[in-house]
Amino acid sequence: MGWPSILDRYRAAIDAELQAVLAAYPSPMQPLLRYHLGWVDEHGNALPRPVGKALRPTLCLLACEAASGAYEQALPAAAALELVHGASVIYDDIQDDDQERRHRPTVWAVWGKRRALGAGTAMAGLALARLADRGVPARKRLAAMHLWIGSCRDPGQHVRRG
Repeated sequence: MGWPSILDRYRAAIDAELQAVLAAYPSPMQPLLRYHLGWVDEHGNALPRPVGKALRPTLCLLACEAASGAYEQALPAAAALELVHGASVIYDDIQDDDQERRHRPTVWAVWGKRRALGAGTAMAGLALARLADRGVPARKRLAAMHLWIGSCRDPGQHVRRG
């Protein structure tokens, strides 16, 4: 089984979980979030296939399935990983003034930096909210929040790539 088929294996379940998260928390940021997740274009028109690989949630589900034989219990964590990653990507694009990602305009290039910041914040908040909805204990959600905060880089700090 090659990488494309592995990445596609859980895609429907991941997207369904992400769609359930967004449906549970209606917000004016929905169009930006749906765009960033690759479900729609900048006009709200559905795309035939989501943009992006969903690598992080796929690895989460693979690990859970390897450990327990079932991946379904890890869907909230997988969705939270994708949402937190999405927030970090939105912020990174703003910090670096990147106007294109995955061969299309970035969220901030379409809607502006202020709205993109709101979208990134909404994505990170949705990740924690979904974990709470699914009964993840507060101490674990707090630990996840600490990891998120600790991973944020200083925009003035040079990051070596490569």
